[in-house]
Amino acid sequence: MNNASLIYNILRGSGLRLGLVYQYWAQPTSFITKKAVVDDTVVITGSHNWSKTANRTNDENLLIINSPTVAAQFHKEEERLLEQAKFGPNTTLQVQNEYIDMLCGSIDRSQFIQDDLAPININKASVESLTQLPGIGSVLAERIVQARPFTSFEDLIRVKGIGTSKLDDLRGKVSW
Repeated sequence: MNNASLIYNILRGSGLRLGLVYQYWAQPTSFITKKAVVDDTVVITGSHNWSKTANRTNDENLLIINSPTVAAQFHKEEERLLEQAKFGPNTTLQVQNEYIDMLCGSIDRSQFIQDDLAPININKASVESLTQLPGIGSVLAERIVQARPFTSFEDLIRVKGIGTSKLDDLRGKVSW
């Protein structure tokens, strides 16, 4: 587990409502930005890579902003970037794969693809998105939407039709 995951898990376990803690390239070879949004109010950002090296040896900066307005702007930018994101291998990797296939024969790469999807945020997801979850049909998805907001995973139990068994099926597949 890397430092970012550890920090995220510690903060999440404390009951804080967190946005994504991540690093992403805004443009290839251009710049990288790191951020976390806590309780839709506090933004943590800066050059800090949230790694052991950054903690111990690098000269990094970390900015903590307590502003719902700024947090909303970060969320808006995150949504814009995710809408424009292109997932999968870049052109260089595709060419390398084709070359390897030419030399070695075709390789079944499906065994290397991780089918775990990012958790679905039950406070923000549409009814259609919620129906992608195991055991959640359109009626139950509508009940989830009407029962918002959720402040913990266990809050789902208050939705009619979700019992402990279904809750177990949803574990790790939802965020709030």
